[in-house]
Amino acid sequence: MPLREIPVNPVNKDTNSTTATTANSETTSTTANTAPTATTARGGGATRSHPKTAVLSLTACLLAIALIFSYVEMLIFPAVFPGVKLGLANIAVMFAFFIVGKKYAVAVAILRAVLSAVLFGNASTFLFSIFGTALSLSALFLSLIFGEKISRIGVGVMSCAMHGIGQIFAAMMMYSSFGIIYYLPVLLITSVPLGAFSGVLLVLVEDRLKKHYGGKR
Repeated sequence: MPLREIPVNPVNKDTNSTTATTANSETTSTTANTAPTATTARGGGATRSHPKTAVLSLTACLLAIALIFSYVEMLIFPAVFPGVKLGLANIAVMFAFFIVGKKYAVAVAILRAVLSAVLFGNASTFLFSIFGTALSLSALFLSLIFGEKISRIGVGVMSCAMHGIGQIFAAMMMYSSFGIIYYLPVLLITSVPLGAFSGVLLVLVEDRLKKHYGGKR
C-alpha cells in the first residue's frame, strides 16, 4: 500500500515563520539598543570623569595664578602703606568661589596663604595672610545672603575691606597693642577703589569663562 504524504499544516508553517521573524527582530532590536549603550559606556565614563578632572585642573591653575599675583604684588607695592595691595590674588579666590565651587575657593585661599608665606615670606607674613584670608572668605559667604542684590564689584569691595580688618586683628595680636587700630580707616578707604578694581576684573574673566564651568552662586 503506497504511503501517502502527510500534508503540512499551513498554520504551523506560518506560525514557525512568524516566530523566526519575531526572534530575528528582537535580536536586531537588542543589538541596536546594545550598541549605543556600549558606546555610551565607553565614552560616557570619560565624559562623567571629565568635569571632575577639569575642576581639579582649574583649581590648581587658580592656585598657581594666586601665588604669582601674590609675588608680583610683593615686588610692585613697597611697604609704604602696609596691607594696601591691589588684591589680584583675591580675584582667583573669588573666581573659584563663584564659578568652580566654594570648597575649592577655600582650598585655593588657604593654600595660597600657606605657600606664599613659605615661599616668599615668614611666620609674620603667614599670620597676616591667614587672618586676612579668613575674613575675606567670610565676606564671600556673607555675600550669598544678598544674592543678586550685590554685584561682583560690591563683593570685591566687601572682601577687600574684610581682608584689611583681618590684617588689623593680626597686627594687634602680634604687637599686643590696640593702638594699631588707628590704621584701620586707611585700609577701609583704600579697599573701595582696590576692591572695585578686583570686582571689575572678576566680571571680565567670569563673562568669558563661566559658560565652561557653570557660574552658580
